[in-house]
Amino acid sequence: MPDTLTSDQFKELCRQEFHFLTDEYGFTERELPKIEFMNQVQVQFVNTTTLVAVEGLSYGQQVRVSIGRVEPEAWETNEKYYLGDLLEIRSPELSLIGPDGFSVSSDQAFQIKHYAHALKKCADDVLRGDLSIFPKLHEAIERRRKEYGPGFLERTAGLILFVVLWPWLWLLEGLRRLSKK
Repeated sequence: MPDTLTSDQFKELCRQEFHFLTDEYGFTERELPKIEFMNQVQVQFVNTTTLVAVEGLSYGQQVRVSIGRVEPEAWETNEKYYLGDLLEIRSPELSLIGPDGFSVSSDQAFQIKHYAHALKKCADDVLRGDLSIFPKLHEAIERRRKEYGPGFLERTAGLILFVVLWPWLWLLEGLRRLSKK
């Protein structure tokens, strides 16, 4: 199968690899909500308590698996939580994020198969309706918001300016020295 899947291939592979959700946990595939800006390259599964969404991202290069409540609670500012955060808590060795912060693979078929296995291995409680891990997942998102949210650009602007301007300053200083000779 090619690294980049068509929308139909993506959805069919998701149904095949995540079939355990319907077979073992009573999930059904749900029609995507009719909202503006909904990513259409995804498959969503729900049972009475839990939502699992498998999305194709980055023009066919990435996959994101999210879990959430069918009906989010008032304190939950996010409707879904990234499976990667759950993996970091429970089984970091299953993460597909490398030390540089980027995915170790751009092969969607590989990612779909990997994340299906990881979800089954690490989220049995969540898939059965025990969502007690969600506050920890919420904390992970809040930590990222503080780290990369408002103020991130201001905290890094000096470094960015230095990296961008330093070669020009070096060139100008060299030209100034040459003009004095």
